[in-house]
Amino acid sequence: MQIFLVGGAVRDELLGIEPVERDWVVVGGTPEALLEQGFVQIDSRFPVFVHPDSGDEYALARRETKIGSGHKGFLVDSGPDVTLLEDLARRDLRINAIARAENGDLIDPYDGLEDLHHRQLRHITPAFAEDPLRVLRLARFAAILAHLNFEVATSTMDLARYMVGLPEFAELSGDRAWRECIKVLRSPSPSRYFELLGALGALHVLLPGVDWAKARFPIPAPDADQQEHLGHDPLLDLLASSFARQKLELGRLVTVMLQRWPIPREGRETLNTYIALLDELGSLEHADRALELCQRLDGWRRRDRLRMLLHLVCRHEDHMRANTAARFLRAHDAGITVRSEPFLQAGLTGKPLGRAMEMEREARFKSVWETGQTRTVTAHTTRFSRE
Repeated sequence: MQIFLVGGAVRDELLGIEPVERDWVVVGGTPEALLEQGFVQIDSRFPVFVHPDSGDEYALARRETKIGSGHKGFLVDSGPDVTLLEDLARRDLRINAIARAENGDLIDPYDGLEDLHHRQLRHITPAFAEDPLRVLRLARFAAILAHLNFEVATSTMDLARYMVGLPEFAELSGDRAWRECIKVLRSPSPSRYFELLGALGALHVLLPGVDWAKARFPIPAPDADQQEHLGHDPLLDLLASSFARQKLELGRLVTVMLQRWPIPREGRETLNTYIALLDELGSLEHADRALELCQRLDGWRRRDRLRMLLHLVCRHEDHMRANTAARFLRAHDAGITVRSEPFLQAGLTGKPLGRAMEMEREARFKSVWETGQTRTVTAHTTRFSRE
């Protein structure tokens, strides 16, 4: 039984990147042999085992034969006669088909080292086309490695375009598309993922009904101070910048994405709130209406979310909306500076304290919205103290 480090861990080490996880392939082994050594099988349907100490995944070497449609239509053989070269051949890209033996020697039967040197993403064999999910994986690797100037080889681009036109690609589930997207959103260049899928014609299949020709990539990096203090939603930042100043098209995209992809509730709320905010900022003039919008968007309790959205508008939207968002931020600044100490000193507690602070917050918001100046209204304390 021989054990090799394979895939992304080898690739990342050769690129000088600390691997996030380490995957191993076992040649000449059996499930029984691994179980006897204390390994735990993850799923009875797949020959993948977890090391009892390190938690790393160890998979029996396997060969795959295409027998049906989709990314699940494969017959898998993981017998002890499967060779390392057969296991590496079933992988997607040449840079992911390099193995390291226990003595440190590299096994590179498909010239992955050459592609690493030339910063190329290239498929191993035409069997790449047998799994439609590999189109999304190709785009993901392009995004993850964009900061190292990796490009997709012309032959692989041509093959991926062909795959996008197959019925199998259209049958990919929204769940799989979203899972790949989640991985990309953690990368330095998530826009590269969508840019490449757009160039392949895949976005029209994955998210139809959107005029992707209007999208503009890449996107600017988020403001570091905003990201640190207000939080950051990489998906929304990606969408807002890709369709900057195109509210109607952005609204269509959000609608389609929420219909097709299982985006979590928090993310869905944030996307919908941003679209609603864009609608309102287009014609927002009076202080009362601005204050009502702030309350409707839960702007006092969820202040960081509201401020993140307003900052996005300032960065990505037209002059009118950006100016209104900046005005909103200044008014909101005044409102969130209200503190309880003056009211406590006046003897207010409980509900009267809460109502007095709310009125002070609203008064300051409206004052800055209308005049640009903060007006402190502590007279409310007298009335509330007598209630």
